[in-house]
Amino acid sequence: MACGLSAAWARTAATTVSNCTAGAASVDVCPMALSLGTWPPRTIGTFHSPAARVHGGLCRQEAMPMEPNAPDVPAGFVPANFSPGFLTLSGPYFIHRGEGETRLGLRVGEAHANYVGVAHGGVLATFADVALSFAVHDSERPALAVVSNTLTVNFLSGTKSGDWLEATCRLDRKGKRIAYCSGEIRRGDEVLMTMTGVYTILRKD
Repeated sequence: MACGLSAAWARTAATTVSNCTAGAASVDVCPMALSLGTWPPRTIGTFHSPAARVHGGLCRQEAMPMEPNAPDVPAGFVPANFSPGFLTLSGPYFIHRGEGETRLGLRVGEAHANYVGVAHGGVLATFADVALSFAVHDSERPALAVVSNTLTVNFLSGTKSGDWLEATCRLDRKGKRIAYCSGEIRRGDEVLMTMTGVYTILRKD
């Protein structure tokens, strides 16, 4: 979820990213954990799979085979395989890269439900933060490490177990240190949530 971020916090986080990425290539800081306000940031261990790649600290093993019990997903989506930890618990998330557009997907499961049997609002809010921060993260190569400054979500409708959700985001404005983005979460053609976010970019310089 989004978190308030002081200038000192951002400088400390940026220094940590710089120090970690200057070391062994197999160890890095997870910016998606940073974007969720985790401090101190976890490090990711050695990768043994040749398909594993690190983009600014966000580990992704794209086009890896589905697990036997993986959720049913539409054609073209592959596991996002974000860094382990909270995003493993809140997902699993999937990614589809089309021409000029990247979409993130989530199959709502029973573990996402609240006490009345619909998806908890925190599940959608987390999905919104993941999608918005990923839009910033993925906007450059090498990919950017980002942390959340603000997250604004508007709940328009609920969703239940079994529903397939897709998030699309736009990078509205990006400077050297701050990025502004917006997006929607849909179930089919229905918009369930609109969201906006402001993110700090942790550059080494």
